Amino acid sequence: MRTALGMVSVLLGISRLFRLFTRTPRHFFRDQHQEEDEDLRRRTRQFGGGRVDHLEGSQGSVQRLMGKSGSKGPGASGPAGPELTGNMAADAFIKNGIVPDIVDTAPTETAAVTYESNTTIVDFGNELTPTQVKSPPQVIWAAEEGYLYTLIMTDPDAPSRSNPKFREWHHWLIVNIPGHDIGRGEVLTDYIGAAPPKDSGLHRYVFLVYRQQGKLTCNEERLPNNSTANRGKFKTKVFATKYKLGNPVAGNFFQAQWDDWVPQLYASMKK
Repeated sequence: MRTALGMVSVLLGISRLFRLFTRTPRHFFRDQHQEEDEDLRRRTRQFGGGRVDHLEGSQGSVQRLMGKSGSKGPGASGPAGPELTGNMAADAFIKNGIVPDIVDTAPTETAAVTYESNTTIVDFGNELTPTQVKSPPQVIWAAEEGYLYTLIMTDPDAPSRSNPKFREWHHWLIVNIPGHDIGRGEVLTDYIGAAPPKDSGLHRYVFLVYRQQGKLTCNEERLPNNSTANRGKFKTKVFATKYKLGNPVAGNFFQAQWDDWVPQLYASMKK
């Protein structure tokens, strides 16, 4: 009798183990993702110190905000243009035509860009308004100790994506940034927010970070934030080649179209 009960106990134990292992792919990974989601939300609240737009329902935006560019997988070709890489950051640049409109090689790391006291996230092509981005953002990337960096914000769609005769219209240019402390960098072009002309559709506003090989001595004209002069027909590729910057190491971008802040911005500008 005891032998029979022992056999039953062993069989029940094996059965439980079998059910546990067969359930693992469904339940274990679901619970794991739930824990990761909660961890990401907690860290993002700590990072932003308040409300974060576009957070719920977009785990990818939070991961990228925290510097996670996504897992790599098999490459795939898009309907046209360069081959996709399986890296979220790079593929977003490729799918949205930033490769080759601005750069030939997409960054594989994320520049975490936030506006309005870290409450508005730039998330690889999400649409923001000129009103939301009228003040300079916070920009963070995975900087290597001891290196200087260059940060560029540029619009390849001036005056429109269908007729980009002023490509690129650059909005911000800072060199010699120690780490990601942009406040200590050398400003060549002061920040001007998105200002797409009325009825020109969506424009892409692209942030690119380059790691410098050393300190740059630049002869470009310094451009203030109260003038639109000499901002058009900028070429990121030419600037990067001139100063031997190589390929961008991090990036991000949003899209925007005209709103009622744009006329106010133009009214404050010198020609």
